[in-house]
Amino acid sequence: MSDSEESRSSTPPCVIQAATSASNDILPQKSQQRYQFVYEKFITWRKDNRVTSFSENVLMAYFGTLSNSLKPTTLWSMYSMLRSVISLKHDVDISKYLKLKTFLKRKSTGFKSKKAKMMKNSCSRR
Repeated sequence: MSDSEESRSSTPPCVIQAATSASNDILPQKSQQRYQFVYEKFITWRKDNRVTSFSENVLMAYFGTLSNSLKPTTLWSMYSMLRSVISLKHDVDISKYLKLKTFLKRKSTGFKSKKAKMMKNSCSRR
């Protein structure tokens, strides 16, 4: 039994419920649904591929698949969201996965994001 499982088994259910409720407030309110959506996509991918862990190799495979169709900036934002939710729900710190971070950095190399077009102001100063 791990330390977190052991401490959870010795903690009264009302305290666990209060802690769970408090931890739900950690994610940004405005984007909480987006975080949950990204997390659920990852969990579905894990189930489809019969994976049970949150190891670095699992996340490398997942982001490798995503990198074929998504831009590096999107990959980084998904990584950030997954890092937060996985840490909250599973007590796993994926920020220590150096190969994964290196992979994301390599995908970003040479990528130029498009600048938003500026609207010309109809009121010109003279």
